[in-house]
Amino acid sequence: MTTDDQTDGGGSEEFYTLGEVIKILKVSRTTLWRWRNERGLRMVRIHGVVRVRKSDLNSFLNEGAE
Repeated sequence: MTTDDQTDGGGSEEFYTLGEVIKILKVSRTTLWRWRNERGLRMVRIHGVVRVRKSDLNSFLNEGAE
């Protein structure tokens, strides 16, 4: 599995787990992966674990509102 970026997690950026994003948006894990593949939801891998940057989630949601 690949993600858009790989990072060491350094810095002050905030990240969500996939479980947190699922709860926030009230969608399934399948929907998240579909959004990643079809609509460009960015995900990053940090130490082997997939996360979503808070800023990327906000951008994704704002694009969908337009």
